Amino acid sequence: MAEDTILDILTQKSPELNHERQSSGPNTKGNGYVRVDPAHVTLWNDFTFEAISAAYGDLLSRKAPDDSHRRLQAEDITPSERDMVNEDAVDFFFKGYFATIIKKSMKECSAIVRRRLGLPPAEPSLRPRPRSVKDDLSVIDKISKPDWIIHVHPDGQIFVVGESKLSSKWRSQLKSNFESSTEQRMRPIRQIATYCTKANTRYGFLFTPLELVAVRVHAIPGSPGSCGVEYRPIRYSNWGGQTLTVNLALWALAMMGANEKVRDFAPRCQYVSLNSWTRKTGSGSRRLVHCISGREMDEQVVRCVLGDSLIIHPDHGSVPVALPIPAALRTRSPSPAYLAPNKTPRRNRSASPLSSMRSVDGREEDGGLDSPADENLSTPLGSKRKRH
Repeated sequence: MAEDTILDILTQKSPELNHERQSSGPNTKGNGYVRVDPAHVTLWNDFTFEAISAAYGDLLSRKAPDDSHRRLQAEDITPSERDMVNEDAVDFFFKGYFATIIKKSMKECSAIVRRRLGLPPAEPSLRPRPRSVKDDLSVIDKISKPDWIIHVHPDGQIFVVGESKLSSKWRSQLKSNFESSTEQRMRPIRQIATYCTKANTRYGFLFTPLELVAVRVHAIPGSPGSCGVEYRPIRYSNWGGQTLTVNLALWALAMMGANEKVRDFAPRCQYVSLNSWTRKTGSGSRRLVHCISGREMDEQVVRCVLGDSLIIHPDHGSVPVALPIPAALRTRSPSPAYLAPNKTPRRNRSASPLSSMRSVDGREEDGGLDSPADENLSTPLGSKRKRH
């Protein structure tokens, strides 16, 4: 029997949730939130399954870490834990399920990413809102305390920030942009943008019982206090081996945040695409190195996977140049080598019709806690929940 890979674990089906008793009301209003012009909220076009697989496929094909909670199944989740009545219930479920699923693979793979990028070791944890401003996060003030952080304890590096919402109060409502957005709909966008700027990270997410929205925030030159936001909605119901899922998106954000060279909040013109690669130095090398993950691959394989979306930097620090895919490769199916070179990938056992539900441009349809300070906060779903 084939062993589970990290990809298998990150694309397994999530438990069905009960949305019927969600409370209603306005979204959080913060007087100190940064300004976000709706015209500066756009789709994060390169945050796709294909780009993530090309950048991190060697890690996704690794044997899943030995973790007693990694295969949480629907029967492990109690009815009360599925009942999304308020944001506390959403937080409790997120902590018990998603944080538990990704925690060991996040630690293991971020160490590999940092090692091949020449960065010092760091073990990130996904943890809930700090109990106090003093709780390792002096960089985040009282106005800016996110529900979730992926950070390194105890040095305080923050890779990713996140916020939970009820789907009865907010949904991304996938469109080409947010130009027709109301003030209420923009509040969570401004909120997560504020958290990113305060933590000096470009990566964040909004989670509801219906979706996870991955975001990348950037500064607007000449407009202090204003931000732009790129967003990618991922349906909660997505699952299957070739699909961008909530767990895979969270894991990918953590991997991207592990590279501190391309994590800081900055103007958009300073960001590199998730499809960006540079040539390996050497005489006539046909090997490419990913600009964020540091993964090295044969150029022909990368072209087969990414096609026309591939961007090659002539060298580090240069303006990226998009190169056309050779005509000889245009009719070929994407190579499976991005998962595991010289190995034919096993079909995911949890394959679903949802794995093929993509729109023409490849977009998805709309639809843990183990640092020393976190041990007493970790509560896997299905275990007895303490009431306070």
